Amino acid sequence: MTTSAVDELKHLLTIPPQGYEHRCYGSGMNPQAVAHAALEHLRESGDTNFLFLRSVLELTSSLMSAAESQSPNPWDANTEEFLFHCITGCRFVILTRWESFSRTFKNTVKDWFMLCGDRYRTSKAIRMVLYTSSVAIWKRGWNQHSGGAVADPSSPKEHHLLEVMARQLSAAGMPSVLESPVELFQYLQNRINNNTSNNTSNFEEPSSYLSVLVGEFSGKSASDYNMPLEFHKRMYATFEKDSLEECLKIAMQALSLVVANSTKESNNRTSREKEAAAVSVVDATIEILSWEFGASAWLHLSSRSTLIRPPPEWAPYIVRPDFVGAIVMFHQNACSQQACHLAKQIRQLLLLLCSVS
Repeated sequence: MTTSAVDELKHLLTIPPQGYEHRCYGSGMNPQAVAHAALEHLRESGDTNFLFLRSVLELTSSLMSAAESQSPNPWDANTEEFLFHCITGCRFVILTRWESFSRTFKNTVKDWFMLCGDRYRTSKAIRMVLYTSSVAIWKRGWNQHSGGAVADPSSPKEHHLLEVMARQLSAAGMPSVLESPVELFQYLQNRINNNTSNNTSNFEEPSSYLSVLVGEFSGKSASDYNMPLEFHKRMYATFEKDSLEECLKIAMQALSLVVANSTKESNNRTSREKEAAAVSVVDATIEILSWEFGASAWLHLSSRSTLIRPPPEWAPYIVRPDFVGAIVMFHQNACSQQACHLAKQIRQLLLLLCSVS
């Protein structure tokens, strides 16, 4: 009988790692302290048995099964906390032991994390940690998508996990992994295009992911990459030069559809799903427009003044008086429907548009 990875990991967290007794300083074996020490030891040792990822697979599978059968959420707060640590543990191991895993494995994990984030709707914290883990893997390999052979899985365990994740991705309509930034942006663009102005509730997931992606490259990251500062500065400049305008195009298209939908339904109460989607779209647009152009989010070494204003190429997207007027109406509709958080975010967006245009 195969041992559950969740049970195996929970048991491991009850065992003090070697040398832990000498660090207790007479405080005894506090279960929470032991669990924390065991968790850190597993992360630092590389998790050779893939306990973190296997546990995430088991837990998310149970949740998806419950959702398909319309059963109540089978998790409690402790399970969600456990899942959170499993996701961040898996992210830490991949980022800090980058060369130990095949490119196919890393690409599949990042896409599978994105898929799980799209499907997980009961906890914003879990969705965000899934998205941040996915985009962190994207960032670490951002310039490694071309050239060179894709190494075969390095172990039977890795191969098995690949197969499991690939099946789930295929069932969700992603028959192949996204290997380059171009493919990622095309995928997000298609998800926006597949929605109509009368159905914008499905914008929440791609817009949230886009916002997290931009935030990760802008320096708002809690991930440990085990990389020097120069890596982050280089990624910041590369993303600004090659990818940020593409993010703006996607966000502005989604925003246009959300604003148009709000205008059509100004007399009707906006559903919670559409309101959440609208907030996600506005947040993504704010994240992009808040980018500090010409500056490093990590270290200001240049004596030149920082350029905050966006480049002239952005003018067709943001210098549009008619569109700004539509967003003002969008704000008024949100206020009239007492969608307070949405109205607050739209107001911030209007302030940004006025400052950069």
